[in-house]
Amino acid sequence: MQLGKSEGGGVEATEQRLYDGLENFQRWVARQRKGGRNIDEVVIVNNGDPGEGIAGNYASQTHTVEKNLRGQMNLVLDVWQAYARNLYPQFDKGQFVSVLCNHMEFGRQGGAKNSITGDSDNGSAFLAETLRRVLSGRSEFDHVEFTIPHDEMNVYTTVAGIPMGFNHGHKIPGSDAAGFEKWLNGQVRGDRQAYEARIWVTAHKHNFQQWEMGSTHVFQCPSCDGGSKWLRDATGRFSRSGILAFLVGEHEPLSWSDPAFL
Repeated sequence: MQLGKSEGGGVEATEQRLYDGLENFQRWVARQRKGGRNIDEVVIVNNGDPGEGIAGNYASQTHTVEKNLRGQMNLVLDVWQAYARNLYPQFDKGQFVSVLCNHMEFGRQGGAKNSITGDSDNGSAFLAETLRRVLSGRSEFDHVEFTIPHDEMNVYTTVAGIPMGFNHGHKIPGSDAAGFEKWLNGQVRGDRQAYEARIWVTAHKHNFQQWEMGSTHVFQCPSCDGGSKWLRDATGRFSRSGILAFLVGEHEPLSWSDPAFL
């Protein structure tokens, strides 16, 4: 979401896209169910950078963000709570999955790297823990399970019987399938779950891609922010903002179907 970023209409435009995405998702689910799909579980994923942060990611960040860190974090919780309140009660099972990321690393302190504390000191994880506290003890959310890392860059869960892997993607080299394959080949040496994941979901690259690798299928999520003026000025290229949704299960050989750009 990178809430706080000023480009592409800033916070107001990003919030509008997010709330439009919530309505679009509910219509998409209704169409799937009307077509005979038995959808009994919803998984909401924070694939990283929920807020823009205020310093350390690029030179002009402190001068261009629209909200301070406190304001960004409150906006993130507003959006997440809206999705949770609207979606979780409509499903028998629910999950909230969160990953660590580069924006909103608390330990940057204006520097280029999180060298003050460590990977676990991350606003993305803190906000997920806060959401868990907010929903805790309320009967309409008793069926929701949370997956929140400590300092792990890769997180895993099982959805409709399918093992899935998630990360933000800022540790993955390149911006395409070749970079991901090189990264995954290294990961599986010390992390069996990295190999066992039949679907990987990543982000960070600000554009939608997907590719099949035999043992796994990879979804690279788009961003909800307003894009990059620098990228458009330098190359003419740009990517669409949006929220990625797809069905997961044994109903298809690839374990997924019906991807939607909402």
